[in-house]
Amino acid sequence: MQDFIVLYKRKRFVTDDMLNLITNIIQFLNEIDDILIGRHKKLPKNIFEDLVNFPLQHIVKYLFKQQFHRNFAEQQLQDIQSELKRIRRVIYIETLIFSLKQTLKPNEKEGIDSMQYLTKKPGPFTDQDRQKFDDLAQQFEYLNNLPGLGITENERIAIVSALNMKQGHWYICPNGHPYVITECGGANQESQCPDCRERIGGQNHRLLETNRHFGLLDDSRHAAWS
Repeated sequence: MQDFIVLYKRKRFVTDDMLNLITNIIQFLNEIDDILIGRHKKLPKNIFEDLVNFPLQHIVKYLFKQQFHRNFAEQQLQDIQSELKRIRRVIYIETLIFSLKQTLKPNEKEGIDSMQYLTKKPGPFTDQDRQKFDDLAQQFEYLNNLPGLGITENERIAIVSALNMKQGHWYICPNGHPYVITECGGANQESQCPDCRERIGGQNHRLLETNRHFGLLDDSRHAAWS
């Protein structure tokens, strides 16, 4: 029996490297499938084929060119993941551009141009590129479709004007839903977010640590009470 175990270890048909390779390929194919499902309906055919489908097919070919007896190197895995992250953001920005109906302000157009550049520039899509892109995307979403309110830029201006308060009275709950603190703008009582029931406000002019000032709504740099 012991001889059989030794023989089995020496003559394994599938090594650990081969199993890891198969596992990685399956995981990448599942992620590619997830990216493709329904995405072709959101973009014009030529943009989808050139910017999404073509690079994904290139990744698939690359996966199956790997020698079957050894797993991908760590750098190869990172490169594939980076490219998949880039393609996801290509879909985001191109879908956004295709669906935009309103005229953009100069700073909004600059943000979109920057996001496009990050997804199309030569070289690998680095973690720094991803962070810059995500920050720009979050800022654009706050300005054009505020979480919990679903309002446009013009509606944002109308709301701020209607309340007729100084800058710095707007805050957001842990889930990003905006709310306003009247009077001096300092948190003197706790309540619940009407959208998600999370705690909002604070005590003794101290905002809850899970909440934060929301300067994007009224263009304020800091809270009214700070």
